[in-house]
Amino acid sequence: MHMSNDDFIEADGGLHNIRVFENRGVNAFHGGYSSQPIFGGPAYFFRNLLYHVQSGVAFKLDARPAGLFFFHNTIIGEQSVRGLTSNAHWRNNLFLGRDTPGRGIMYWANATAQYSSDYNGFRPNKDVAGQFLWLAPSKDAREPWKSFRTLADLQAATGQEAHGREIGFDIFEQMTPPDPARRHAVYHAMDLNFRLKAGSNAVDAGAVLPTVNDGFTGAAPDLGALELGKPEPHYGPGWLTWKPFYR
Repeated sequence: MHMSNDDFIEADGGLHNIRVFENRGVNAFHGGYSSQPIFGGPAYFFRNLLYHVQSGVAFKLDARPAGLFFFHNTIIGEQSVRGLTSNAHWRNNLFLGRDTPGRGIMYWANATAQYSSDYNGFRPNKDVAGQFLWLAPSKDAREPWKSFRTLADLQAATGQEAHGREIGFDIFEQMTPPDPARRHAVYHAMDLNFRLKAGSNAVDAGAVLPTVNDGFTGAAPDLGALELGKPEPHYGPGWLTWKPFYR
């Protein structure tokens, strides 16, 4: 998917057993992959690629969706979304900030006590105090938003992301982030390499998810959409062999 004025894919209004997987989205104005809302789920978002969504909304979580699973996505950008979710679970994803001024890398807004987040990789933005924002209900009432500068601070305060790690763009064979100052720039998928570099700290760093990442190549699944040593999916129509058709 190349250039969207809103979202690459909208699962909006869906109910049960929804799967959004193995997509590559480059250049969107508002959001990447939307669940606005999901009525109960499960809705699975897995092995999707995203690059240059200037709003910082990788996954649009508006209208209080419920029953969400985010597995093995590679996001070059932020998930700076304050929309409330219920029963949302995050595993083996990569979120790499573009150094967008004043914006954190990851926000969680949990409306219920059913949530989990672990084995994800984060590249924080430079010079931002609130890198990680957290909201969850307490015994009596909803707690206020909590802000954390480091992943270690989030881990200690919430018990989430016990196996999460901070990473950098050096995990890829070659990757340059989009420029947050050039909101209207157009990037081309054929110029982007989302493959992980052998030996990087995103390799063999994930959790085993039966039926999702069976057949991983190393000691454990890799983080992100593309497993080291596995072929890259064919993006676009199956009959399409001329890759730069839109340039």
